[in-house]
Amino acid sequence: MKTFLILSLTLALTTTLAAQSTQTASKAIDPQREALLAQQYREKAAAQIEKAKKHEAKAEQLTPKGYAPMQHKWPGLANASANRERSLAVQARRAAEEANRRALEHEKRAQSVAADN
Repeated sequence: MKTFLILSLTLALTTTLAAQSTQTASKAIDPQREALLAQQYREKAAAQIEKAKKHEAKAEQLTPKGYAPMQHKWPGLANASANRERSLAVQARRAAEEANRRALEHEKRAQSVAADN
């Protein structure tokens, strides 16, 4: 239930941020605005990568070292929090890839608008 709630909230937040970015993107018609949007997306990507690194470090910390009886008896229960952190790291990396892709689109659009003018 917690996972579903977290995923629902993440999806809602992502949708809201995408809508805000789309509104900003629709206003961008000159190369300077496009370049600014590309820079904002690059900053978002960098922030997401840092977030992913933090989740990976936390997952490494939560992973049991050595012999863990719980892991041998119930492997699915023993690593639940570490697996969750790994999942959050993957989500952050995917968000960073998407932000980088959008930044590249805006950089290309800025170049094409500049070439047209």
